[in-house]
Amino acid sequence: MLDKGIRPDNKACGALAVGLCDGGEVDLAYELVIGMESSGIEPNVYSYNQLLKGICKANHPDKAYLFMVTMMNPKGFCDAVSYNTFIKEFRSICDTRRAFKLRKWGERGLPQMNGPLPDRISCTTIIDHHCKNEKVEMAYSIFYDMIEKGITPDVVSYNAHINRFCKSSRVGEGMHLYKEMLQSGSFPDKVTCKLIIGALIRGKKLSDACRV
Repeated sequence: MLDKGIRPDNKACGALAVGLCDGGEVDLAYELVIGMESSGIEPNVYSYNQLLKGICKANHPDKAYLFMVTMMNPKGFCDAVSYNTFIKEFRSICDTRRAFKLRKWGERGLPQMNGPLPDRISCTTIIDHHCKNEKVEMAYSIFYDMIEKGITPDVVSYNAHINRFCKSSRVGEGMHLYKEMLQSGSFPDKVTCKLIIGALIRGKKLSDACRV
């Protein structure tokens, strides 16, 4: 394009960055996106989010975190997609310390944040990870924290807690959350019913199981 005198725009550069990241050439994608401004091409949220995704998939949590904090946030490019990308990729390596820090960071509403943060997906992802690692109280704290922030839990959020309560023989707390779920207007799915009924049967509460 350059040899033919065609000036690429941010869409073309963004598409190239995606291709480079998909091909594992994250360093080249980084140079491309960072060099866009020096070439007079205004970068956009999409380009930065794609680069962040590439850094995450290359398994560089420190680099991804610093990229968000030092490069994306000052430009107002951190949005729900950015947070969810980071949290989703690194929950598998138990990097919830930084994920949780990012969530709290987003809640403070820094001046240049791009859009409301965090969202239901990022909160539920962290909740699910904590539940699976038996950090139920921390997950419970985040659960009610998201409600206070006006983020309505969905069936996945409830199921993560109910599953852990039932597996920890805390059926009473699981039932309490199940009833709270119904009162909030959320509808249980097959997973919810299976968890509750199974726990009640194991606890020899057959009559309660039949009423679910």
